[in-house]
Amino acid sequence: MSLENAEALLRELRAELEREGDAMDDATRERLRALDADIQALLAQQEDAPDSDSIISRATEAEAEFAARHPVAGGFLRQLVDTLSRMGI
Repeated sequence: MSLENAEALLRELRAELEREGDAMDDATRERLRALDADIQALLAQQEDAPDSDSIISRATEAEAEFAARHPVAGGFLRQLVDTLSRMGI
């Protein structure tokens, strides 16, 4: 169930990034897309997936940054970090 939750949260985060459109700067949008790709690789258990600690750390930093400027995306990131943590990642 947790894997399905993580994938659903990634889909919601992608949708929110699309909705934010111009309200989000290119560097932030690219950082989140890279984080999304890394989490997908980790969930798919790809050999070249980044270290899970690195992913959790980056997601936590992004969530803290988004809390004020992009609260919906920040909420998805917070839920995603919680889900990944419950999965033991």
